[in-house]
Amino acid sequence: MTKWVSALAVLLSAVTSARPQPAPPDILSPAGILVEAKTGKVLWAHNPDQQRPMASTTKIMTALLVLESGRLNETVQVSAKAAKVAESSLNLKMGEHLTMDDLLHGIIMRSANDACVVAAEHLDGSVGAFVAQMNARAAQLGCKHTHFANPNGLQATGHYSTPRDLATMARAAMAYPVFRDIVSTPDYTIERDINKYDRGLKARDHWFLTHYEGADGVKTGYTRQAGHCFVASATRGGFQLISVLMHSPNIKKETRALLDWGFANYRGGVAAKPGRPLAEATVTSGSAASVPVGVASPAYAVVPKDAGAVLVQPEFKPVRAPVTAGQVVGRAVLVADGRAVGHVDLIALNEVDLSPWRKAGRVAVVVLSLGLGGAIVGTASKVARRRRRRLSARRRRPDPRRARVREWDDVYPR
Repeated sequence: MTKWVSALAVLLSAVTSARPQPAPPDILSPAGILVEAKTGKVLWAHNPDQQRPMASTTKIMTALLVLESGRLNETVQVSAKAAKVAESSLNLKMGEHLTMDDLLHGIIMRSANDACVVAAEHLDGSVGAFVAQMNARAAQLGCKHTHFANPNGLQATGHYSTPRDLATMARAAMAYPVFRDIVSTPDYTIERDINKYDRGLKARDHWFLTHYEGADGVKTGYTRQAGHCFVASATRGGFQLISVLMHSPNIKKETRALLDWGFANYRGGVAAKPGRPLAEATVTSGSAASVPVGVASPAYAVVPKDAGAVLVQPEFKPVRAPVTAGQVVGRAVLVADGRAVGHVDLIALNEVDLSPWRKAGRVAVVVLSLGLGGAIVGTASKVARRRRRRLSARRRRPDPRRARVREWDDVYPR
């Protein structure tokens, strides 16, 4: 394929999909969303950008910052302030020592508010500084409707998020194997040096992890103002869904119903793998007439279960040499039933040097440029030398005006 591919545009403009979206279950939560984890594609949403208090689902961001600090092996000491934090906790004692890894298990599994304060103080010196980092990281992830006032989710003015933003945070955290391992663990035991009898942890979403097929996370939350919130994840056959429900009247029933609907009606798969040639792009002025192109990353598509095969349609223009391996030269559009369902960058799989004639032409231009440059510099130097000689000669020549002044002084002494 050596010319700009325009057939796709014609195809997509001519074909409209008559496939209706599968009817979702009856969800009474005032705000929620269901997304595919790899691509973030939204499969269902109801008020996904409505700002609401999110209770302990806050701790997804707290855990993400702990992970990104890379300091899980460090030992922390519990401050007097942290030991006084109320409600859900590890019952930490002032002066107690724990590893950050055990603290992180307590934050996620027991939803320990005191552990969040310990982590914040250890990583950033104060809770306020840590919360500032939480807000900065949320903005970096593209969470436009989230603001944190604390690291644990206790009710506070200006502490809110949305289903879409919580799903975004969960996707970012699930990229860490340590996080995936913790949120999918129903039971765990930590080490303590003071409160040695309070070591066993049981996940707050134990009911989900042990009773729902493919369940692998993520975080529950509850306060009177926020109601029951749950960010849930489940994976079946490599297809992962993340659901978020806020202030649900029946969080267990609605989470199961929403995930069941997603698995029953959608599927995902890789349509093209990196390193495999998909087409040949024309190369102008190159040592080769074309270069093989392929996808830069797995071309993963999410489509309705009864959709046809996903086709990969390359789009690119002729490439001008030199071409480097890995250079982006276009994109691959994923098409199912005549509709674009995704796209990924196309890259050159090989390098292509300039043709010998083009190389020779470049050398000639450089040589000519150097030659002209030398001539220009030489001419300028000659002009400068002539100017200096003229100025020197003028300085040596007597000034007639000064001579007349001396003669006048001789005749009429002052």
